[in-house]
Amino acid sequence: MYRDMNRIITLYHDNQTDLETHKLYYERILRIITHEIRNTITPINSLSANMLQNMEKGTNMGETAMEENISVIHSQTDNIIQFLNQYHQLTHLPTPARQQIQAGQLIQKIMLLLGNEPNVKFIKIIVSEQMTINADPGLLTLALINVVRNALQTIDGIEHGKIEITVSSPNGQPFITVTDNGPGITPDRIEDIFMPFYSTKQHGSGIGLCLSRQIMRLHGGDLTVSS
Repeated sequence: MYRDMNRIITLYHDNQTDLETHKLYYERILRIITHEIRNTITPINSLSANMLQNMEKGTNMGETAMEENISVIHSQTDNIIQFLNQYHQLTHLPTPARQQIQAGQLIQKIMLLLGNEPNVKFIKIIVSEQMTINADPGLLTLALINVVRNALQTIDGIEHGKIEITVSSPNGQPFITVTDNGPGITPDRIEDIFMPFYSTKQHGSGIGLCLSRQIMRLHGGDLTVSS
């Protein structure tokens, strides 16, 4: 009974921690969504109000000014659509349609798709041609492209850049590692890179690694990082 009670208490604390983590996770996502949409809508509201005011007064804004205002409004609405599409992709991943994939062919496909990326020449591949992985080929390709592209961007500007993709099966389980010699990540930012819309890149969307982790977890695996 004592052991059972300890087990129940441990499970309770684990569940409480898990719930608190999820709560913080969704609160942060909500803050980001609110922030992004507010920042995008504010100039639309301001410009459209200005245009309406001029129309009510019978003031002629001029064709150039009108065209500039409409162009900004169109650009901002495009930003909203793109942002919401990214969020939709994160929350509507399909159930993996598993099949046996040749590991070597999978990595070759990744290399082909990333063939025009800068620094791709620095990639070294270590994989057994006979090894197979039971996974959804489309989803797994998407997950790996995000991870490898992130590594390629990380070594940008490094004179002796190096990336190694290794596919192995310790204990009979498929294990894929992507290693680079980039600057690394500080310990306080390790988990942040998996947060939706978090990015250290100037033009990064912040969904790539989050999407990749979700894909791996849908397969019963995981995506982790060490620095």
